[in-house]
Amino acid sequence: MTGKKKNLFSSEERLLLKKHIGPSNLLIGKTRSCLDAVHASPPKRKEVLIAISSEEHSNKYKRWKRYQSLRRTHEIYTAEIARGVAKRTGSSYFSPKRSRIYSDLNRNIYASKTINNIPLIKTPQQAQNAIDVMLKNIFKNIGIIDSEQNLTKPFLHLSIHGKANTKNDFVIANGMKNNLLPCHPQLALWVAHFLRERIDKKYKVAVAREADALCGSTINVVRRIGLGENYQHLQIEISYKARTKQSKEIILLLSELVRYFEKNFNSLERITTLPLGTRDKHRLRGHLYYKNYTIKKSDGDNIIRLNPSLRKALGVKAKDTVLVNKKKFRVLSTRKRTQNKKFPILLSKSPVNGAIVIKKTT
Repeated sequence: MTGKKKNLFSSEERLLLKKHIGPSNLLIGKTRSCLDAVHASPPKRKEVLIAISSEEHSNKYKRWKRYQSLRRTHEIYTAEIARGVAKRTGSSYFSPKRSRIYSDLNRNIYASKTINNIPLIKTPQQAQNAIDVMLKNIFKNIGIIDSEQNLTKPFLHLSIHGKANTKNDFVIANGMKNNLLPCHPQLALWVAHFLRERIDKKYKVAVAREADALCGSTINVVRRIGLGENYQHLQIEISYKARTKQSKEIILLLSELVRYFEKNFNSLERITTLPLGTRDKHRLRGHLYYKNYTIKKSDGDNIIRLNPSLRKALGVKAKDTVLVNKKKFRVLSTRKRTQNKKFPILLSKSPVNGAIVIKKTT
């Protein structure tokens, strides 16, 4: 790190950043935005071998397939897209020095994570500290953080991720965790609308919420708690097809999005006045809203079966009590045979009609 970039950080902070991010993977910008590609670094052979060392495969071919699968866990072209947008807009940018096998920066400290059922090396605390140090120095440099370390203006953090080729090519991840959100749902919906208006019709855009795939990580919510509501973290998943065929066009599109944010969203009030759907109005209050659900007659207690994503969204555990349209229901986990990946399952003594609102009891 040299020049003005070097002067932002103390010698201790520079060592921390050098170890986990690296000078070549870091840009310090002057705008209220940052881009990252936290899964961009390809894993080294040694890291893969450590990850599969506990496996006992007598079949050498199967072990080789597992090895090759992990070698492909880096998300190709995400770094090029994020860095390209940062350079065009004057935003900050970072990507990890090591692969997600060694340290998945999209996970909590020491969080357990697997890829294809292979346990990864747990993310060390220093890795998350490096991101916190970098972000807070960026905030200080552009003058949008107060003495209590809260942001005073909206800051857009775009995390560029890769995904497989499915029906949706661009997915805006905005999953609720423990009644909290990584960004205002109005902003997530606005970004989806912004992309749909400008993107080729052959590519589809969606917003992922609780119990949907690609809902983002708890660490983004945790970081927002410390920085305040002005911190807006958006995880954008982009299909392999779009990344490999349209990377230059994606850079131009996201650059336009970042510039629009910088020019038009100077206050939290501007974000909160954006259009909002009924489901997201409830999510802002920490509740879940569903028009579609499975319901069965129950002769005993009222029971609601919630999958792990929905329980994490509300911050409840099995055997806890929640309110469903103001009636008490006991929470149970979903069974394998009846598991519905997207919707709640109700066993109710009395009829339930229309949409339901699920609230955590205090």
